[in-house]
Amino acid sequence: MTTPAPRQPTTTWRQLWRSLYTLHPAPWRWRMGLVAALSTGLPLAVFTLAGHQELGLIALLGGFTVLYGDRLRLGERLKLLPLIGLGFVLASMLGVLGSVNGWLLAICLVFVATLACTITFSIRLGPPGPMFFVLVAGLSGHMAASSANPIEQLMIPAMVAVGAAAAVLVAVSPLLLPCVRRTEGPATRLGRLYPRTSFDRESTLIMIRVIAAVTLAGMISLPLGVHRSYWVALVAGVVLQASPVMHVTITRSLHRVLGTLLGVGIFWLILQVQPIGLWLVLTIALLQFAIEVVITRNYAFGLLFITPLALVIAATGQEAEPLIVVGDRVIDTLLGTAIAMGLLLVEHWVRSRPASLP
Repeated sequence: MTTPAPRQPTTTWRQLWRSLYTLHPAPWRWRMGLVAALSTGLPLAVFTLAGHQELGLIALLGGFTVLYGDRLRLGERLKLLPLIGLGFVLASMLGVLGSVNGWLLAICLVFVATLACTITFSIRLGPPGPMFFVLVAGLSGHMAASSANPIEQLMIPAMVAVGAAAAVLVAVSPLLLPCVRRTEGPATRLGRLYPRTSFDRESTLIMIRVIAAVTLAGMISLPLGVHRSYWVALVAGVVLQASPVMHVTITRSLHRVLGTLLGVGIFWLILQVQPIGLWLVLTIALLQFAIEVVITRNYAFGLLFITPLALVIAATGQEAEPLIVVGDRVIDTLLGTAIAMGLLLVEHWVRSRPASLP
C-alpha cells in the first residue's frame, strides 16, 4: 500500500489577509536596490541622451541579469552573471522567432519554461527563478510582433545583450578597487557553487506545475482572444514556482492578484503623468530600486512596482488607450491566477483519491 501524503498546514482567511500588509523579518535590501537601479537606469539614460530611448527600454530586459546570485561574492558573480545574460539573450531570440503568430509564441514559451526550469532547478540557482526567462521571451515576442521590419526585430535580442552586459559591469564594478579585490579573495568555482544534482520531489513537483501552467495559459488564452498570452503564462508560472506547499502557493496567488491590480493602477498614474526623457529614466530606476528593497519583506508590495515596470517595457512603441491597457492587464492577471488555482485543485483531487494500486 502507498503511504498517504502528509497533511499540509492550513491557512485561515485572517492569516491570508494579514499577510498582505505584514512585513516579513527579512533585511531591507538597500544595496541590491541601488545596484539594480543603476543597472537599469544608466544604460537607459545613455540611450535617452543619444535620442534612442525606445532601444534603452528594450535593453532593460537584459538588466534583469543583475537579479541573480546576489548573495555571491563579486568574483563569483563575475563568472555567473554572463551566463545568466546569455540565457536572457537566447530567450529573447526564441521569443522573436516565435512572434510569427500567437500559437508559435506559446510553444516557444513552453520550451523556454521547460529549459529554464530544468537548468535552474537542477543546479539550485535560487531566486528569482526561471520565470524571468519566460518574461523576457514573451516581451520580446510581443514587441517583435508589432514590427514587420526584420532589422527592428533582430535589434531586440541585441539590445537585451547590451542590457545584460551593462548589468554585469555595474554589478562587479567594485572589483576595480584594489581594496575590494583584496577583501574578496579568490572566487569559488561555479561548479562547486552550483553542482548539478538530481531532481528531488519538491523541485520535480514545481517544475511540472510551472510547465503545465505555461502550456495551459497558451491553450486557454489564445482562443479567448487574449493577445498577451505571455503575461497569462507568467502570472500562472510565477504563482506556482513559489513553493510545493499548497497553502504557500495560495497565499502567493492572493498577493499576485491584489499586488498586480494595485500595480496596474500605478501604471495608469504613470501614463497620466507621461514622464519623458530623463524623467522616465528616473521613474524606472526608482521602480527597480523599490522592487529589490521590499520584495523579500512582502511579495504584494513588490508587485506594486514590478507590474508598472513590466508594463512600461511592454508599451514600448505601442499606441493604446491607457484604460484599455489597464483593463487587458487585469484580465490577463485574473486568468493566469485562475489557471494556477485550477491546477492546484486538480492536484489536490488526485492526491485525495484512494490508492487503487499497490
